[in-house]
Amino acid sequence: AQERERHSQADGKVTRYLSSASIPAAMSQLTRAMTALSFGLLAAPSSAEYRPDLVFHGACAAKSFLNGVRFANVGRTYHGGPYYKGTTSDGVDQYIYWDPDCAASGDGAARWIVGAHAPDVTRIMDLDGDGTCDYHARIDSTHKEFPPPNALWTMRCGAPTSESMLVDLAAITTTETRTSTTSSTSSSSISTSTTTRSSTTTSSTSATSSTYTGTTAVTKTTTTTPTTVAPTT
Repeated sequence: AQERERHSQADGKVTRYLSSASIPAAMSQLTRAMTALSFGLLAAPSSAEYRPDLVFHGACAAKSFLNGVRFANVGRTYHGGPYYKGTTSDGVDQYIYWDPDCAASGDGAARWIVGAHAPDVTRIMDLDGDGTCDYHARIDSTHKEFPPPNALWTMRCGAPTSESMLVDLAAITTTETRTSTTSSTSSSSISTSTTTRSSTTTSSTSATSSTYTGTTAVTKTTTTTPTTVAPTT
């Protein structure tokens, strides 16, 4: 009887624990997973991989601080899309990222966003966590791998109106040029007292450079001249 009583008390404790903690927590995780599944967002965050930098052009007068800003890929968000960071001429950071629902309303349109708030890479939607869609510009898109390079974006150019602006996100590519030059000279003179042999090797290798308008090769030249003199006889 005492053994049954102990088991009964233990079962009661387990039941109370499950009802108060484990089940609600599990349901919460299940809800988040089902939401992620509905957006196809089950990829885990990963580190940044190479993508070309983007230079922003096409902002309206009210958002002209974005023009010429160079955005670098600095990572991936929870759903696997890349996000970019750039800094304006007055030192303010700006971001470009893809958000499946920027207000976490459950029925929002997936879109690319240009905004002043960094995305939280652990969030499934409403990546800046402000509960609303606050941005400089956006373009609706289900393609999360890369923002459109040349398209009409909706830009907030002064409350309460928005304008459609043709935005160009020019990708900066990096090219590598290698050049090498080798020359050698040798001379010998023979006399009854001295013999001299010399050789000179010159090599140059250009460094890698990148530019928005073209490629500039930078050349570093190193010259070494070893000389060997035979003993005098």
